[in-house]
Amino acid sequence: GRAAWLGRPVLVLALAAYAIPAVAAMGTEWGYWLIVGWVGWPVVGAVVVLRSPGNRIGWLMVAMGALFGLSSVGLLLGSQVPAGVEASVWGLGLVAWTMIAAIVVLLPNGRPNSRLGTALLRFLLVLAALLIVLSSFGVSPLDTSGRTNPLLVPALQPLADFVLSDGGFAIVP
Repeated sequence: GRAAWLGRPVLVLALAAYAIPAVAAMGTEWGYWLIVGWVGWPVVGAVVVLRSPGNRIGWLMVAMGALFGLSSVGLLLGSQVPAGVEASVWGLGLVAWTMIAAIVVLLPNGRPNSRLGTALLRFLLVLAALLIVLSSFGVSPLDTSGRTNPLLVPALQPLADFVLSDGGFAIVP
């Protein structure tokens, strides 16, 4: 159908968004993490989507790979991209982590099975937006390059320091 016809180019672009940074990072510590730790999500998602183009979980898995791949661009290029870009793309990888929780809520049929599941999905959507805002506007110096973040809003820095820390992020999902 029409959805399958439109879905294939989107699927190819999403897989490229994952694969290009993964291949570029080969030979680096980060590259091994990107390939070994994340390759399953977009690949399995692509198989699911090719067999069932309307499957939300498959598309979510493909999107996870694409977001994590795009976030890796900032990590790979570091000081070679404008500092604002570096600050902004890093948050996309954080959103990919929240999508793991969304998949759990959407199993087995691609829809939340309760009001609690619906509420959790809404929370994850708000959390994803918060992670992008905090990683874009609340972090300085930037993790990869060490440069000052030109987008920094100093009032967000304490919240970003907590939420984006290992301890803060671990309690969120």
